[in-house]
Amino acid sequence: MRPLADIATPLRRHRLALGLTQQQLAEAAGLSIRGLSDLEYGRRNPRTGTADRLAQALRVEPWALFWDDARPVGSRIVEVPAGLNRFIGRREELRRIRGELTHPQTRLLTLVGAPGVGKTRLAREVAESLVPAFLDGVAFVRLCVLDSTRDVPALVARALHCEGAEAQADIYAALQERRLLLVLDNTEHLPGLCDLVVDWLEAHSGLTILATGRQPLDASGEHVREIRPLPIPISEAMQDVTPAASAQLFVVRARQCSPFVQNEYSAPLVARICGLVDGLPLALELAAGRLRDTSLDEIVADLQRSVPLAGGPADRPQRLRSISAAVDWSVDRLEAPVRDFVARLAVFVGLYTVDAAAAVTGVDVEQAARFVTELRTRHLLLPTPHSEVIMMVAAIRAAMLERLAVTDQLGTYRDAHARHYLMDCDCERARSLRFEESVRTLVERGIADNVRHATAINVYVPAHAEGAYA
Repeated sequence: MRPLADIATPLRRHRLALGLTQQQLAEAAGLSIRGLSDLEYGRRNPRTGTADRLAQALRVEPWALFWDDARPVGSRIVEVPAGLNRFIGRREELRRIRGELTHPQTRLLTLVGAPGVGKTRLAREVAESLVPAFLDGVAFVRLCVLDSTRDVPALVARALHCEGAEAQADIYAALQERRLLLVLDNTEHLPGLCDLVVDWLEAHSGLTILATGRQPLDASGEHVREIRPLPIPISEAMQDVTPAASAQLFVVRARQCSPFVQNEYSAPLVARICGLVDGLPLALELAAGRLRDTSLDEIVADLQRSVPLAGGPADRPQRLRSISAAVDWSVDRLEAPVRDFVARLAVFVGLYTVDAAAAVTGVDVEQAARFVTELRTRHLLLPTPHSEVIMMVAAIRAAMLERLAVTDQLGTYRDAHARHYLMDCDCERARSLRFEESVRTLVERGIADNVRHATAINVYVPAHAEGAYA
């Protein structure tokens, strides 16, 4: 145990790990800024009650403020890829995730979300910010380069600076009596990874794991945090567009590849782009990249016609160079019936019900409900106010329309959609009466949107015309 005056170093490190200013920590612990500063610079000893309040505010056990956690610099592991772009938005999510990962009760935390929602970028920012908080460092492991769970130990062993021939044994030796954060990025394509993760956690009490994926690992004690798309502007007015995180991301990325100027003319167009892609970060970045050779108006027009976005930077993984590739990464891992079902849902717009999905896609209602549950688990469908109400992210819908067109089934399911909404619409409205009023209003709005969509397709576009986009 270290002398009480030596609380300075761990106190400062825990505060910085949570991203707190001295003022914020002082307020949370009921101290003056001067009093906290004296503690951080070792000018006075804390009273027992003060240490308890500081520990509670920092989400650590009181003993952690006094533990001698010095390590030789060379023995720490810091394997976190540097970000090439400025991190934008999600400050509150970043703060909460850092707080959870430094809490003694959190051993495994998984960030889940839709393709292209920014899980990897957020995990990297979290990892970088927590380097001071973990005694033996942080290791970030990209699992997207692997095809088999068998290869995971070797990749993790390299990240932990192990040089032996037995990867699993090397990992156990490297983690022995160490306090370390291990980030496992992109876990969804590796069956059996859960067992491996649980083995490591049970064998090493100082190990904390942050995972990212399109679904949880389903491990005991796992904490799961869903990452949603960025908030979109509440209106097209300049004062509402500028503070929206989705608009900020688009503007920053646009300025990296073009002489973009945010003004009264561009603001409404930026707001429309954010809304048309539902605030999905990958879609925003791909749309901004198109400003190299096209205009804002043309980008809006293409998005309104559901043209899939592509053309990401060459240094990105192939699956992140287009929305279609990002979505295919998840969809290709579905069983064939579910894969066909989600592609057929692309003929809908806005909100619709499980009953409507079953009628149009040609499956029974119970099967449709099971498929919808699985697609929500994999974040290919958006959360809605009711389990029987469905909505798909616009960018994912565009990718599914493209997939449906390639199989020559687009006309068939557009016809089925039109028959349902133009001929059986009264039945659909009657079924909406079972919902409570707030949900029923959304469902009826969704019916109206789909009726308009079906009418437009059948009036202006021949039912079996080529081309994926409506």
